[in-house]
Amino acid sequence: MILKMLIVDDEPIICKGLHTTIDWRDIDIEVVGTAHDGNEAVTLMKDQHVDIILTDVCMPEMDGLALSEHIITEYPKAKIIMISGFDEFKYARQALRLGVEDYLLKPVNIDELLTLVKNIKKVIIEDKKEEIQKEKMITSQWVLHYLFNAPLSLEMKHKSLTNAQHYRIVVSVMKDYDQKMRHYSTKEIAHVREEWKEQISHHLLKRDVENISVFSQDDELITICFEKNDQKLDDILFKELSDNIHHTLAFTIHFAISTLQNNLSNISSVYKDTSALMSESRGIGKTVLFLDQHSDFENEVTHQHHWIIENAKKYIQEHFNKDVKASELAEKHFITPNYFSVIFKQETGVSFSEYLNSIRIEKASELLLSTANKVFEIAEYVGYKEYKYFVQIFKRHTGVTPTYYRKINKVNIK
Repeated sequence: MILKMLIVDDEPIICKGLHTTIDWRDIDIEVVGTAHDGNEAVTLMKDQHVDIILTDVCMPEMDGLALSEHIITEYPKAKIIMISGFDEFKYARQALRLGVEDYLLKPVNIDELLTLVKNIKKVIIEDKKEEIQKEKMITSQWVLHYLFNAPLSLEMKHKSLTNAQHYRIVVSVMKDYDQKMRHYSTKEIAHVREEWKEQISHHLLKRDVENISVFSQDDELITICFEKNDQKLDDILFKELSDNIHHTLAFTIHFAISTLQNNLSNISSVYKDTSALMSESRGIGKTVLFLDQHSDFENEVTHQHHWIIENAKKYIQEHFNKDVKASELAEKHFITPNYFSVIFKQETGVSFSEYLNSIRIEKASELLLSTANKVFEIAEYVGYKEYKYFVQIFKRHTGVTPTYYRKINKVNIK
């Protein structure tokens, strides 16, 4: 983590020396500016985040003590190191009373200064980590509340969502979860789920994207990504992530990513849209899909749906008298049975079983009028093992029993 430092001294040569003599980059410190009095420092800090201020005591306009008082009031998380040519206890005592971290005498001992800055840096990083964890805890509670209506404590209701300005939802689902976990122990399953969650968090943090994750189901993880304006979640990130998880855990993960949002209270509807996209992407074997790309994807899906269902209808026409199952047709087209059932009804307007029954009854009607076969024989021929069930379905489709259907059509059967 790189921290930002401001150097303040009314002597330009000292400012320059403190800035250039030490290679601050070696300890992950970036000097974001120098100022020659307190007023100039105040102006710079309005436009630039600063973690550490290295300031002289005696300066015109606003001295180091007045500057420190201002910083501690306005920027309480910033840390101040004061330097002075005055070896007087009253200055040091006043500075420390204000909350200054330490007081060094000029000429500054470089090793002493570096040690001090390193120690302060450790404190700042720990404080930042603790702050991030608190924010994550608050945000997690609100996410659970908005997604699953989890109750909030009175204290939590008054907590603000400081990092929830812009976010995306990433829904990740493990393929064939139940089948793969069948032989795993409870401990092994917990390890897989934790590793899955950790890998997603790690890859996002490498891009400086803060995130939190919650499991909505055993095989589904919801990750909330808090994006800054200059960040971009793309196909490459999630394909790399999918490859890594497959390499370490030997599982395939599908990802669906929402559009960028700015209101956490809408998270439930955003999740529903993203989850629906996930169902579609899994159905046709897509590993990564962004909701932004949905219009192009819909055209591709519509074409593929039509092709799959036309193939299925042709298969039913040719094998109607066999034990035809939706699950087998789904497997032939490498999609899930549930997804096959959904798109079958979308394309035909009826369920798979209704369509199969209509084809069988149509064939049975033809045989009743063109053959002298007994009704139970026709029932068996078109695929019904139970005569009573055949009569029930036939009557539902035609309004009459098979026997009466044959009679009223007055066909002379030789």
